[in-house]
Amino acid sequence: MNIVIAVLLLFWGCIFSIAGLGNIFDLINNVTQRHFRFSTGNYVLAAKVVSKFTSSRRIIMTLFLIIICLELISAFSYVFAWLFYVMGRKSFVAYATVIGMIFPGSLTIGNEVFAYYENEEEHIVLLLAQFVTYVGYILIG
Repeated sequence: MNIVIAVLLLFWGCIFSIAGLGNIFDLINNVTQRHFRFSTGNYVLAAKVVSKFTSSRRIIMTLFLIIICLELISAFSYVFAWLFYVMGRKSFVAYATVIGMIFPGSLTIGNEVFAYYENEEEHIVLLLAQFVTYVGYILIG
């Protein structure tokens, strides 16, 4: 077992878990008017991004739920890949990194669809960082 790969898998699992949890609390804050301190503010950003085309609360909420689902799927895939990796089953690492790249890739596509480029570089950097993780796994693994 390579410790670098194990740490990277756990790192990405934590990053996506924290981001997904923060977005869940942000959704709850905006739907119920409660105020959890641990929230991202991304719901308002998502509403701003899609406001060019619609202000439908249902559409905004649906798109935000898709974002949360993609984050959590990425988080679970990295955590499961880490668990399997430390148990000696390396085949899940490649799957997790590819699944993990779907999230920032879809956000980058969303930036283009909604012509919103304010956060595009963050999404591209996240995508590239995961790609580097994948290449690192291939080279080290």
